[in-house]
Amino acid sequence: MKERVVSDNGKRSLRLLGVFAAIVLSLVLISLCIKVVATVQKSTFDGIHRFVLFISDAKGQSRLISFDPSLGNTLMLTLRGISSQKKIIGALALPVDGVVRVPTQLREDESLPTVLISMILDPRTSYAEVTLYDILRLYLLSLHLPARDVRASTLFVKADMHLPDTLKKYFLDRGILTDNQAIAIMNGAGISGLGQQFEGALLLLGANVVSVTTTRLTQEPTYIYYSGKKSYTVNRLERILNQRAEEGDTGVADILVVIGKRSLSNDLFATMKI
Repeated sequence: MKERVVSDNGKRSLRLLGVFAAIVLSLVLISLCIKVVATVQKSTFDGIHRFVLFISDAKGQSRLISFDPSLGNTLMLTLRGISSQKKIIGALALPVDGVVRVPTQLREDESLPTVLISMILDPRTSYAEVTLYDILRLYLLSLHLPARDVRASTLFVKADMHLPDTLKKYFLDRGILTDNQAIAIMNGAGISGLGQQFEGALLLLGANVVSVTTTRLTQEPTYIYYSGKKSYTVNRLERILNQRAEEGDTGVADILVVIGKRSLSNDLFATMKI
């Protein structure tokens, strides 16, 4: 009798262990699925339009990748001179879609797929305004990109410089060009010249800026107003300024951007101010 009781207890323990393992495995799978869904939902690369990625390494070296799946012209720009990420983007007035920091040193002789897969495989890579899912999609698309369509260049960045004309075509956004919506800019941040800086960034994307003015009173929040249907251009402005757009009075323009002081510290637009 005692041997049979021991045997029964052993089988019961194995069953309980199996049930417990199944529950743990289910919880892990559910957690993983939730994480994957959340990552996909946070994705900012749509696989169609221009995507600009800023990469920096632990030694302060920087690289800019401007990728356009529709046009096929891609730029890998190694940046020298200014070491600060914000100051580089600010000096060139570049609206970036995402920032990646890699723990290993960047090498100029690496191909685009090699650069991207190195980020993906290294768990120490950190992402801002971009997800691992975005980088994976960029990598898969880069595998089919002919080498002749990828321009590798080096730029020595100085304060108050302009992006060379030979490189400007690599930042045009076909979605914004197609929309061709009239954009009005109002500078309400209380800092002279900020409206013109933002205009320069939008012109680089191919935007149709019809006016730049300054408000009499300084304001804290930034606003994006649009009339009619919400367009790709509006969505792009939301990403650049990290600000939700709303329907409202835009005057004679299709879109009105009112820049507030908060954009200087909280949003991606802060990278345009040195």
